[in-house]
Amino acid sequence: MKHIKILGTGCAKCKQTEAVVKQVVEQMGIDAKIEKVEDIQKIMEYNVLSTPVLVIDEVIKVKGRVPMPDEVKKYFYNNPCNQHYYGNKTAIEICPTTTQGRVKAGALLVDVREKDEVAQLAFDVPEIINIPLSEFEDRYSELPKDRELVMVCRDGGRSLKTTYYLMNQGYENVMNMQHGLVRWVQRGFPTKGDTNSVLIKSESAGCCDTPNNDGSPCC
Repeated sequence: MKHIKILGTGCAKCKQTEAVVKQVVEQMGIDAKIEKVEDIQKIMEYNVLSTPVLVIDEVIKVKGRVPMPDEVKKYFYNNPCNQHYYGNKTAIEICPTTTQGRVKAGALLVDVREKDEVAQLAFDVPEIINIPLSEFEDRYSELPKDRELVMVCRDGGRSLKTTYYLMNQGYENVMNMQHGLVRWVQRGFPTKGDTNSVLIKSESAGCCDTPNNDGSPCC
C-alpha cells in the first residue's frame, strides 16, 4: 500500500492537490492511504516552507505548487528522490514580553514578513534582520548559529514555520515569538510606522491568553 500525505493548512491549492491525487489514485487503481496533514508542527517535520506538499512513502515529491495528474502518475513508478523528512522536534515559543527581555540580553530578532509589510510597520529594536519567507530557503544561511534567534512575523504562524526550518538545518538556539507583531503592538512595545493597520485587523486579546511551552505565564 502507498502512503500518501498532502501537507498544507487548508488553502485552495492544498485542496486542488488532494483532488488531483485522489483522481490519479482512482484512475490507476492504486492501493493507497491518503492523509491530509494540516498541523504546522507536523508539516515542519518535513523541513518545508512552501505548501502544498505531496509526500509519497515519506519522500517529498512536490512542494509549493499543485502537480498535474500526469506528473503524479510518474511518482508511482519508483522514481528516486533524496529529500526525506527530518526528525520530530518541538519548537520553543515565547511571548512578546519575554522576547523583550531576550532582546535586551543580546538576542537577534528575525522578521520573516515580506518587505512591503515591514515598510508599513516595523519592530523598533536595536538589532533585527528581515528575511522574507519567500526568500528564506535561499537566505537562511545569513543567520548566525552562535547567537540566540527569535523569529517573528505578523501573528506567529510564518515565524513558527521558519523556526522549525532552522532547527532542521542545525540551529539549536532559535525560538518563535507567539502571536507576532499583533500582540507586540497590543502590549505597547516600540514600533516604527502605522500601528492602526495591525490593530484594526486584529481582535483584542490579553498577552497571557496562551502560556509558554513550559507552562509558565506569558507576562
